[in-house]
Amino acid sequence: AEAAVEAGGEPAPARDEESAELHVLTLTLDRVDAFSKVKVSLPKDLRSSDGRHAVLKVLREVERRFADGVPELQHDEDLKVTTAAQEAAKLARRLEGVQERLRGGGVGGGGGAG
Repeated sequence: AEAAVEAGGEPAPARDEESAELHVLTLTLDRVDAFSKVKVSLPKDLRSSDGRHAVLKVLREVERRFADGVPELQHDEDLKVTTAAQEAAKLARRLEGVQERLRGGGVGGGGGAG
């Protein structure tokens, strides 16, 4: 697996658990397609065979629990990240509300200067 990645190839999942080779790979961010909502605990040392097998066990459990596919992280909903356009639309809605209250005399309670 390591040699394939170093040669420019793609890492691929093992066809069965017996033929699985467990490696720790360093990947650049552009090789990541998506992030998951699922949070898992990993062992501190992934260099040991036991640590890597523990990760395999956790990943198999995630696959079992999410047979229809692991849910992806949605930046706008899950992380509360908004774009400038979303923020501008939110501010425009607030402004419209304030303007309506001003037109209706709902702000200040005085109803006029005097």
